Amino acid sequence: MLKPEEIRAVMESFVMGTGRKCLDCHVEGDFGSDENNKKVVARKMLEMVREINTNTFNGSEKVTCYTCHRGANTPATPARRRNRIRNRLLSSAADRRGRTAHSEFSGSVREGA
Repeated sequence: MLKPEEIRAVMESFVMGTGRKCLDCHVEGDFGSDENNKKVVARKMLEMVREINTNTFNGSEKVTCYTCHRGANTPATPARRRNRIRNRLLSSAADRRGRTAHSEFSGSVREGA
């Protein structure tokens, strides 16, 4: 649970780290409400970040929302980055051959490549 003196700094870090606005997680007129599930998820993620910093970095703040979210709504995980790069490469190669990335990928699977 956040201490009153921590609330403003943590909320600002959520906005900077995730690109979300206050009412994306809070209920208008009742910021204390847990009615919006996104607030519950954000709280769990805050607990995860604190746990990582406590157990891995002796309490030093090395991991923040921005570490994974990079200012975006969803985390930019390494797997997602790899998939985006792979998809761009497939699209680029398919464009050079005049095919769609999907047909090229499907063809290589069918051919057992």
